[in-house]
Amino acid sequence: MSTFIKFDGKKSSDFGLKIINDIEFSSTSYDVETIEVPGRDGVLLKDNQRLKPVKREFPMKISTVERLSTSEVAISDWLNVKGWKELELSWDPDYIYLATFIESFNVKELLRNFGEVKLDFLIHPIKFLKTGRNEIPLTNGMTLKNLGNVQSKPLIKIRGNGNGILTINGYQLSLESVQNELIIDMQKHLVYSGNLSAWDKITRNGKHRMPLFDVGNNRISWTGNFTMTAVPNWGVKL
Repeated sequence: MSTFIKFDGKKSSDFGLKIINDIEFSSTSYDVETIEVPGRDGVLLKDNQRLKPVKREFPMKISTVERLSTSEVAISDWLNVKGWKELELSWDPDYIYLATFIESFNVKELLRNFGEVKLDFLIHPIKFLKTGRNEIPLTNGMTLKNLGNVQSKPLIKIRGNGNGILTINGYQLSLESVQNELIIDMQKHLVYSGNLSAWDKITRNGKHRMPLFDVGNNRISWTGNFTMTAVPNWGVKL
């Protein structure tokens, strides 16, 4: 079975590109700064509390010379899109990556002259379980197990009216004057109702934290007349 990558909804094989050689996989690392202090041995470490993105290289070869002239422009257009796009790897079918193409060369020129090219991508440091992108119902008092190995940033839909408190592992999110539906998207850090921002529906107390699913078990409960669902976005560190 041939291997391929699928970037922004299109497969490398759609353009007559075949992966050659083995793919080297590097792991992400935590972003930690070292600070030198005069008169003090060693260095201080400043944890920026984030994971670094990873660069990955995919060596490709055009499968037929006949397709080169018609494919080179399409290949360049396929890769050169702005922003983070979904990336799937045929040999890792359970996960979705987020990636952006790094143009460090002229794709068309390399393909024309050599028929081969190395595609460089910058990869988000967390890959996401496809099953974790399904919407699931939440029940009051339930325990939900995080299926990844990093804290996840869910999309939570809250339906109902009035005030209440959502509690996850002891942390609280106070809700005020909710009307019909409130959506909290932790991936994009947005709170909205319909097409309008709804941050005013969130109030803070001493146990405040925006809703996150910790590694391991998550005890979920709430007060008020609401029903809730979540797209958990389970993730695994690269």
